[in-house]
Amino acid sequence: MARGTPRSPQDLAKHALIAARTGNFSPAWGFSAENREISLKVKPKLTATSHDAVIEAAANGLGITRALSYQVAPAVAEGRLMIVLGEWEQAPIPVHIIHREDRSAPVKVRAFIDSLCGHLEADLV
Repeated sequence: MARGTPRSPQDLAKHALIAARTGNFSPAWGFSAENREISLKVKPKLTATSHDAVIEAAANGLGITRALSYQVAPAVAEGRLMIVLGEWEQAPIPVHIIHREDRSAPVKVRAFIDSLCGHLEADLV
């Protein structure tokens, strides 16, 4: 990284940040370490309307972004991205699959749920 690897959330102020403006966009990024919670207001140099776009921008060297582990797993595995501030990651967000379970449920529904579970488990970083 041209400006060095950030060692704390405050170091992000020296870097170009990339943010996704999705339905849950917040100008603050949360961090957690050693029982401390930090909320840091960010001023992104680049914003996009999808997580795929900001991940691709980061992979192309345009800055640092924040994404969920399963969203960046392929790029990290390929060496296109590296995780920074890993020790400041917040607790994982659980994923729940909720559906009505009964004998008359279509086989397609069960197959979809099984497939979804398999993909989610495979994408764990």
